[in-house]
Amino acid sequence: MSTRQPKPKREIKIGSRVAKREGILHLGEGSFTWLCAITAFGYKRVHRYGITCRSNEEIVDLISRNQARYGMLPIDNGQAGSVIGSANQLHKVFLDPSGRHIAIFAAIDYLVEFALFTFRKRSVDDLGDIVRVLGHMHGLPQCNRFLSTRLAHAEREPQASNVVGISQMMATQDDTMAAICPSQAQAIYGGHIVEDKIQDDPKNRTRILIIEPAFYELPLDPDMFDASGSLADLPVPLSDEMFERVLETRSITRRDLADLHAVLASQYTLKNRQSYQTIIIYALKDQVLSLDQVLIELGIEEINNSRIFLQSASLDPAEEGYAFFMSTIEGHESSKRLQAAFARIREKTQHFAVVGSFATPRKSEDLPPID
Repeated sequence: MSTRQPKPKREIKIGSRVAKREGILHLGEGSFTWLCAITAFGYKRVHRYGITCRSNEEIVDLISRNQARYGMLPIDNGQAGSVIGSANQLHKVFLDPSGRHIAIFAAIDYLVEFALFTFRKRSVDDLGDIVRVLGHMHGLPQCNRFLSTRLAHAEREPQASNVVGISQMMATQDDTMAAICPSQAQAIYGGHIVEDKIQDDPKNRTRILIIEPAFYELPLDPDMFDASGSLADLPVPLSDEMFERVLETRSITRRDLADLHAVLASQYTLKNRQSYQTIIIYALKDQVLSLDQVLIELGIEEINNSRIFLQSASLDPAEEGYAFFMSTIEGHESSKRLQAAFARIREKTQHFAVVGSFATPRKSEDLPPID
């Protein structure tokens, strides 16, 4: 007769049994961030806890101040490049000497598909009196081929988001306006879809980070504590200090999780054959070959730099003469190779910060449906 082994007492299960808190930030119903939130969390939860923000900067600001649980943050696009508002705000947060305020929960590569909306029903050959086309500053160039062919005479007016554009068109009932937006926005705002899938690249994607406060306290399911008040049936080991704090507060912070993940990352990657990516931001003197020094250090450790974006300008007048970069590299920030490269890169840069690591994003259409 086999005897059941006693359960470990200093581990904690992270995942579906962690209690949920309201507050999922996006850029409005019908936006790509809203659709991505539904892909990640399900319609019912987003409908109940979703909060509309005016800009990507507001999403980063609220998450950094622990004012919401999750934020859907578009960070870069395969065609348009870095999303300027998101990247600039991340630079401000992570270069703040008071410390790191944001953690990356996950990332999704969302397939970008635009439709052309008008107030009344029209055909694609009946657009001669349209004088303005509204859309996000990154969205309009992604539909350049269609707009140049069918609406070359119309002025393109960038908006804070695609949702702002279609909302304005429908609110004013201006028949000389057109707007670009995901086709799903029709069920929310109305209007007529003149043509769907007007984007230049049918395979173009926007990477959307799901961010959360780094020091947000995750309340734990009471069932995770046994009759004696200790923790039971938990696969992640805790340090003595962390264990005592968890028992006292019945919660765990995202920073704790990041520390735990750092310890177990290599083992977890081998066990689950899961790859990781890491985002870093840094500033270099705006001179010839300065970026090469960073790339050389990554190359020495055989680290692939999969994406790199140059920010348009310094965020601080005192930093004039520096160029700000954001890179996505392969690997987890806790790995020895990345740590070795980071140590040398810090010596060659004016500012350097690790935004965070996340499992290599899956394509939005490959994710299982969530009710």
